[in-house]
Amino acid sequence: MIPLKRCAGKAVELLLDKGNTRQRRRAFRVGIELLDSPDSRLRAECEELLLGHFDSGHELIEETIKRRRIKGESEGNFQPREPTLAILLRIYRKGSELNDGPEL
Repeated sequence: MIPLKRCAGKAVELLLDKGNTRQRRRAFRVGIELLDSPDSRLRAECEELLLGHFDSGHELIEETIKRRRIKGESEGNFQPREPTLAILLRIYRKGSELNDGPEL
């Protein structure tokens, strides 16, 4: 049986690839939410998906980074896993470099 989060990850992949603009934006939001998963493989897959579709949701990543910083989330301290903020910052940095976009 496939865990629910894995199904959500596959839905994100499908909608980012084949969905209309509204569906892609919603899938991008769900992909960001899945970065909080304790499943390291799912987190890595979502990171790659979000980076691959950076142009569809870079502003959502920027908003999420700002919101998490305001809440006091740290990008350091990798125990027991890498913080979601650190992953978001890496996606934003790589996506901006690939697309000559703005830096935070």
